[in-house]
Amino acid sequence: MPKFDIIFNKDEVEESCLKLGDNDPVSVLLDTLGKRGVTVLELLSRLQKLAKVYGKCMDAPQFALRRRFAPVIWSRPQQIIVKVVDPNCFELKCHAKGFPFPHFQWMKNGIDIDEETSDTLFIHHTSHVLDIYRCRVWNEVEEGMEYSNFYRSKGKQYRSELLSDAVSLKEFGNNLKSEPKRLVATDKVALIIGNRRYEHHVELSTPECDIEALTHALQYLHLEWGSNDREQFGFKTVQLSDLNLEEMKFFVSQYKKLLDDGIYAIFYFAGHGFEVAGQCYLLPVDAPADFRPEHCISVNWVQSVFRHCTPSLNLMLLDICRMSPANTLLFAQDVAKYYTQPAVCQNSVCGFATSVGVCAFEAQTDQTSIFMKYLLPHLHDPVSITDVLNRTFADIACDEKVSGIQVPELRTNLTAPRSLLDPIEIEGHTVSYESHTLHWRHLNELPEPVYIYFKEQDLYVAIFFNLLGHFNNKMRVGSFVVELVKKSSGDEEFQYTKWANTHRAHLIFPEELGATSEEVVFDTGEGPTVCRVVSNLQRAKGGIKCKVVLCHVKHEENKAWVRGGPGISVTEANIGHALVTRILPQW
Repeated sequence: MPKFDIIFNKDEVEESCLKLGDNDPVSVLLDTLGKRGVTVLELLSRLQKLAKVYGKCMDAPQFALRRRFAPVIWSRPQQIIVKVVDPNCFELKCHAKGFPFPHFQWMKNGIDIDEETSDTLFIHHTSHVLDIYRCRVWNEVEEGMEYSNFYRSKGKQYRSELLSDAVSLKEFGNNLKSEPKRLVATDKVALIIGNRRYEHHVELSTPECDIEALTHALQYLHLEWGSNDREQFGFKTVQLSDLNLEEMKFFVSQYKKLLDDGIYAIFYFAGHGFEVAGQCYLLPVDAPADFRPEHCISVNWVQSVFRHCTPSLNLMLLDICRMSPANTLLFAQDVAKYYTQPAVCQNSVCGFATSVGVCAFEAQTDQTSIFMKYLLPHLHDPVSITDVLNRTFADIACDEKVSGIQVPELRTNLTAPRSLLDPIEIEGHTVSYESHTLHWRHLNELPEPVYIYFKEQDLYVAIFFNLLGHFNNKMRVGSFVVELVKKSSGDEEFQYTKWANTHRAHLIFPEELGATSEEVVFDTGEGPTVCRVVSNLQRAKGGIKCKVVLCHVKHEENKAWVRGGPGISVTEANIGHALVTRILPQW
C-alpha cells in the first residue's frame, strides 16, 4: 500500500482555503487529501496517531469522517505511571485513550484538584507522599456540536467514564529517587552522504546501497511496549549521493542548524578517504586526480563546524579508507596552510570503519561494505551506541576475509550510555521539534503532476514524479501523452486516447543532473510511459528545468526525435522544486 504525506501545516491549509473559497479548514483538508488519493482509512489512521501528540484538536476531522465512538480504555496495563523528576518533584501520567479525545480530572484523597485536567500531574512537595491520587477519565460527544445529532441518536453510546486505581506516592518515594536518570532525545536527525561516482578516481560499488540501508534502519527504529503497541524512535534523515566540495560544505553547514540542545545527531559518510599527518579527509566527487587539502573535507573541519552545538549525542560514522594517498609528499606540503585545529565536541562518538594506514573494504559478494554489513544487525540492539559499535567491530574481527586487515576504531567522550533507541520527548522543545519536522518534510516533498500543452497536436504531456528509495537528491520522473476530453456531463478530464497513443513524450534534462537512459513502461490505463531517474538535484538552480519533446511514433526509430524536425515539437519547462531543491532556491 502506498504511503502518503498527509500532514498539512497552517500556511498550506490557509492557502487552500483561499483557492477553494471555503472557510472551513476541515472541509478543505478532506477535499485536498481526497484529490491526492488518500483513503479514508489511511487518513483516520494518521489522525489517530496525531491525536496522541496534539490531543483534542484532532477530533474535528475524525467527526467529519464519522469515526465510530470509542469509549475510553486504559492504554497501558499500569494506568498511572509515577516517576521522580527530581528529589522534590513527582510526575504522575495517566494512560488512557478513546474517541473523542478523553478529558482528565486529577483527584487527591477523593476531591478534584482545581485546574489539573491534563493527562499529567506534577507534585512539587514530597510532603504529599501520604496522599492518595486517582484520575477520572471520560469522553463524550457534547450537545450543540455539528455532529451531535448523528452521534447522540437513540441507541448509540456517546459517553464513557473510567476511574483509575488509587496511587500512593509512599511506595515510590524511596525506590525511584535512586534510579538513574532516564535518557531521552528531544529529536533525532541524521545527515547521510554516499559518494560513489568520482570524476577522477576509481568508482566505488557500495556507497548508494550503504546509505539506503542505513537510512531505512534509522527511520524505523522502534521498541516493543507490548504485542500490539509500537512506539516510534526513528530519525529524520537526509540522504544524499555524489556531492562535490561546495555541496558537502553547504550540507554540513545546513545540518549544523539542526543540532539543538538534547538532539541525537548522526553524520555518516561513505566514499573515498585517506589520512595524512594525523588528519582524516573525506573526498568529494569532483576532487582532481592530484588533489590538495583545499580539494577535500577534513574531519577536523566537520567537527569545528559542530564545536558550539550541544546535542546529547553527536555520532560520526566514517566508512572510508585511512591510507596515505599516492601524492602524500605534495599533499603534506600544503597541510599546514589548510590545517583546522581539532575541536572538542561534547557527547561525541566517532566510529571509523578502519584504523590509520588501513583500507576499508567493499565485499565483492555483498551489496554493502564490510562495515555496514556488520553494523546494520546491531542498530536495533537495546544497548548504548558504544556497545553497538563494539559488537560491530567484534563481528568484523571474526570475518575471515578481513580479520586483522580491516581493524575498526572507536573514539568517544560520551558521558552517559545513550542508545539510538532512547525515546523522543519534545516537552519544552516543541518549537524546535516542529521546525525540524517542517524542514524535513520539505526535503521529502515531490511536485504535483505537471501538464504541458502542445497546441499543434492538441495534446498534453503529463509529467509525474516518484521517490527513489530514501534519496533526497534523486527521483524517478515519468512522462506520457494524454488528450483533454469533454465528458457527457460537460466536465473535462485527461484521457489516454487513440490519438494520444500515436505520440510519445521525452524529457531532456541538463547534463549536470545526470539523468539515466530512458525506460519505457507499458500501462493499460495510461499507455506507454517514458521513465528516467534524475540525480544531483542539488545542482538544479532556480527549480528543475527540462525540455519536453512530443513526437509521432514514426520518429521513434533511431531516436529521430533527438535531432528535431517536422512533426516534432519541443518546449522548455520548469517543473519547480522537489526534495532537496526546496532548501536551495537561491542557487
